[in-house]
Amino acid sequence: MYVYADESGNTGKNIFDAPAFFYQGVIMAVEDIDPILKPLIDEYCKANGVSRTHAHQMPADEVNLMCWKIIELLDGLIWCPHFVSICKPYLAPTKFLETFFDSFENEAVPNQWYNLNGNRLSMAYALEKILTLKNKQEFWSAFLEKDYLTLSNCLENALHYLPRYVNESSDLYDVLCGGLKYARRNVHRFTIPTQDSKRHGYKIHSPNGIGFTSVLEAAHTFANKHRTKVTAIIHDQNQEFKKTMEECHEFFKSGYFIEKHPDVPPLWEPAEFDLGKLLLKRSGDSPALQAVDIFTWIFQRKKDVRFDEIRNELTNRCDPFHISPVVALLMGKGLLGDAFFEQFKRKAFDI
Repeated sequence: MYVYADESGNTGKNIFDAPAFFYQGVIMAVEDIDPILKPLIDEYCKANGVSRTHAHQMPADEVNLMCWKIIELLDGLIWCPHFVSICKPYLAPTKFLETFFDSFENEAVPNQWYNLNGNRLSMAYALEKILTLKNKQEFWSAFLEKDYLTLSNCLENALHYLPRYVNESSDLYDVLCGGLKYARRNVHRFTIPTQDSKRHGYKIHSPNGIGFTSVLEAAHTFANKHRTKVTAIIHDQNQEFKKTMEECHEFFKSGYFIEKHPDVPPLWEPAEFDLGKLLLKRSGDSPALQAVDIFTWIFQRKKDVRFDEIRNELTNRCDPFHISPVVALLMGKGLLGDAFFEQFKRKAFDI
């Protein structure tokens, strides 16, 4: 089995820079698809006088047609796409939640609130509203620098805005209020994870790091479904995140977290089929990576009706991984029904 992955671009430390979304695309197949796609890619490059395909440099109708041709070639195999979509600014409130509301460290947060999906989504959505843009930016910077004084100020600001968006009569309000107060009093007790240096510490928490983790989880799912070992994960060259990807790959190579029920915390599961080796390759040298670029370009254009048919064709073949406030709201509604909305004041749903 081979896994080809590419991303929409590096984000660096600043998750608040445009564009707001980070995207990652993947093609997984039980055999190497580079030689299968090479004649198609070479034919296009020769006809257009280019050395490789770049979806953003191609006319829209040609991208659409090329995408259908790639699918037609791959449909002779066992294969599957995978996509990741991350609202970058939303990583600030989700990291705020992970940092201060882990019930293992915060004695004011009941275990079922941090570890059960419906409650956790309620807290994440509430923090998205409670934290102002300035507070999110200050928290993200302080988190990366382990600046406890600024983190304490962020907790204080969150407490100030809490009553504006969350109903005081709700259990959600009590948990958030108690958790914020406990964290503010004991801010130095909380673990702020880093890697071996400040220079690399942010990368595992970046959209790139989170997106690559989703790639590895998808690879495990595909390997289990088709009872096959991964020969290689081939990712477009990325020197800035090379070390982070290598560390993630090593960690998840022989195991993964699995959620067996929405009301049970994810459990670590040893993998029957490991993830093979990680290879970083120039996309210009890989027809498969160029195909991933084309798929990902199509996936991003959710508001362009010209690509509705082909985009639906791709997404219907997989279970895309999304992180955004809208997804949190929809998932919260799905798990809790009307009880999700009853926790909030009306302005929490203003766009």
